[in-house]
Amino acid sequence: MSSFFRSVKAISKREYKSYFSSSLAYVFLIAFLVTSAIFSFKIADWYKLNEASMRVLFDFHPYLYLFFIPAVGMRMWSEEDRVGSLELLLTMPVTVWQAVIGKFIAAWAFLATALLLTFPMVVTCYYLGDPDTGRIIAGYGGSLLLGGMCLALCGVCSSLTQNQVTSYICSFLLMLIFMVAGMQQLGIEALLNSVLPSDVVETLIFFSIIPHIASLARGVFDLRDFIYFFSIMLFGLGSTVAILRCRKASHKFNRPITAVVIGLVFVSVVIVNLIFRNVSVRVDLSADKLYTLSDASKKVIQQLESPARIRFYFSRSTPGVSMEQKALARRVEDLLREYAEESNGKLKLELIDPQPGSPGETSARFDGLQEIKMGQQGIMYLGVAVTYQDKVMTIPAFTKDEEDQMELNVTRLLSSAQKVEKPMIIFQSSLPVTGLQADPSSGRIKDEPEWSIITEMRIDYTLLQMRPKVKVIPDKVEMVVLVHPETLSEESMYALDQYLMRGGKILCFLDNFSLVEGKFNKGTSQKGRMSQMSSLLGFSEAWGVRYVPEELVADKDLKTPVKGKENPFMLSLSPENLKSDEPFFTNVEKLHIPYAGYLDYRPIDGIKYEVLMKSSRNNLGVKRQDALKSRSILQQITQEADEKILAMRVSGEFKSAFQKYLPTGADKEKHVKQATKAAEVILVSDADMLHDSFQTNIQHLFNGRRERVSISDNTVFFLNVLDTALNDGSLLGLRGRRFKRRNFAYVYQRQIDEYDAKLDEIESLQLEHAKSGRTVSQLESKMVRQLILNPDEKKALAEKKESRDKADLRLKEIESELKASAQAFEKRVFYWNLYLPPLMVLLILLIRWLVSLSYKRRAA
Repeated sequence: MSSFFRSVKAISKREYKSYFSSSLAYVFLIAFLVTSAIFSFKIADWYKLNEASMRVLFDFHPYLYLFFIPAVGMRMWSEEDRVGSLELLLTMPVTVWQAVIGKFIAAWAFLATALLLTFPMVVTCYYLGDPDTGRIIAGYGGSLLLGGMCLALCGVCSSLTQNQVTSYICSFLLMLIFMVAGMQQLGIEALLNSVLPSDVVETLIFFSIIPHIASLARGVFDLRDFIYFFSIMLFGLGSTVAILRCRKASHKFNRPITAVVIGLVFVSVVIVNLIFRNVSVRVDLSADKLYTLSDASKKVIQQLESPARIRFYFSRSTPGVSMEQKALARRVEDLLREYAEESNGKLKLELIDPQPGSPGETSARFDGLQEIKMGQQGIMYLGVAVTYQDKVMTIPAFTKDEEDQMELNVTRLLSSAQKVEKPMIIFQSSLPVTGLQADPSSGRIKDEPEWSIITEMRIDYTLLQMRPKVKVIPDKVEMVVLVHPETLSEESMYALDQYLMRGGKILCFLDNFSLVEGKFNKGTSQKGRMSQMSSLLGFSEAWGVRYVPEELVADKDLKTPVKGKENPFMLSLSPENLKSDEPFFTNVEKLHIPYAGYLDYRPIDGIKYEVLMKSSRNNLGVKRQDALKSRSILQQITQEADEKILAMRVSGEFKSAFQKYLPTGADKEKHVKQATKAAEVILVSDADMLHDSFQTNIQHLFNGRRERVSISDNTVFFLNVLDTALNDGSLLGLRGRRFKRRNFAYVYQRQIDEYDAKLDEIESLQLEHAKSGRTVSQLESKMVRQLILNPDEKKALAEKKESRDKADLRLKEIESELKASAQAFEKRVFYWNLYLPPLMVLLILLIRWLVSLSYKRRAA
């Protein structure tokens, strides 16, 4: 065995060196590296995607390999055959297997060298942001495996001919088949379905490259992907060996025998892949660990008291189902198998292919699954139904956009199935949390959707809206949620008061300066008014808590960049500002709180006070009429102050706020002045934080797709509060499990620093522009009224116009300078990645030339 490896090592070493003795290798390396940089930065616009990941590079690798790897593999055996050294190699004391493996390893190492030279992009990633190291490692590993598979196939084509051009074309076409198999947009799958059985078509599509490389790009090493790549590599190497032995042998039946052997090897590869197709063994290298079943899910599974069935519906044999949908279905199926394996037999997984007119389609419709339309190609199903005892609960349809919430949705389904009924919540809000219909007369030209917090609440809870003058909160209500309660009637306040006396729970989001309310008031008769305050004045004092009226928190340490400007009123809270041991903040890494007020309290005996969120010490309480003076406020924060309370929990046996009088119509005999059960109130100093715009953003991808990304964990916090209070925290470990948005933080900070350096000049110019503009307006108005100005006024008008125009011109120049600076930095980043790798290749060429020159001189 040792002699086998020594021979392989010797051949691979010789072949690897031979690559660098040819100019073709250097041309290949430079072309591959330059093309990778151009595709990543210019076509994918990686810099403007503002995402610290290598995804754009790995997404292009299959297509780059389609053109470049045949150029590496075409010379493996064609060159040996052309120069006549193939016969000599086959007569040497090395086996054909040793020669094939040695050459393959050399070519694979050469490709690894090309991948290694893309390291400037990795350096750029870490320089500009904080990427997921696990996903980068998995991405490079997947790219290397793909390259090895392609090289093995190219070796087969190279061994068939001595013409390198023919070898290149054959390799290109063979790789193209693996690349485009199953691509719906090319119509290949539809064509195959018209001439082949669906099972055969599905098997052929399974061997497409894209789904396997996509799994690795997400940071997951899957056993099936390894088997896929290595089995095809072995097929390529084995076929090459068979072809070379055929050329070496003199038997008249050697060619038919070789063809049969290659066919048997191919069938073996197909069988092996089909056997392991449903075996899910994965290693999750991603930092987010989205593909590892969480402890929370395992806990919910273990709580099952009786057997349950999971029916997974997927129209796998329906013509027209895209590769993306099939890849998504495979990931859903893998996840469901993990649930079944973890349940120790309590969960039975059924796979159903609902075809038109079949019992499977009838079952899907009976379970309430959603039809997914595929244009003119009909409909399909991709969903899950869970049967537990006498309940049937469903996920009507899975979508790629919600893939990171897949485990949460399935576990939520199992958790809900175990409950007799959903917990009941009453909510009240002066904001349009349930959405608004279009009303052109008020300036609203399109419908406003329901806030995501309401949509999420409807899934797990029975949600009721509180009437304007509710008299009693029923005992079956487990929590009351108030969002910016501007004007609660006295009857409603009393109902809430007595609800607390019975041990109720209230979650309240107050607001002194609602941006959302201002947005929806535009175009109405209330346009221009300052938003109303919601403070629970006269009510919360009974608990010893006061929401400080008319004031907002400005914080120097928690300020958030907004369009290149630092805004001390837009607070970004990290775990340091949160009560870290509180279950509410499980998986909460960042909270965005815009224009928040703050709380104060005076302790009352028998009541417990816990601070949940707080500002830093570099803060300042500011009157809300000064909320737009962000720059001047920032300069006023010069010394430390006590941390402002942004959220707190008050619990205990409260006294009624209605001690001296009762509202009209209240029953004096049923009035409770002192609670006999502990109640709980959670107060948060801002309501805008629940709006979708402060939680998610739309990212525009290079291929025209749009992707919704999370920018804060506000919804996670909100739902965690409900889950802790009403669901025993069964979903706490799942909320917030998503791919974290990894921005180019350095780019943002650089823009902010450059803007700050110009800020004094900008503000003085803006002030001069405003003053001159006012004077010009006054003089021009006087001229219109009197039709004439005196000489001094004419001179003043001319001077102020000139001053205004100069200020305006200089402001535009500063804006252009800042923009030019950002573009120059972007170009430097691009040029660094474009020129450095080729320069390193040229350096390797120079070193090799100097070494060879030194050997020649010594020989002389």
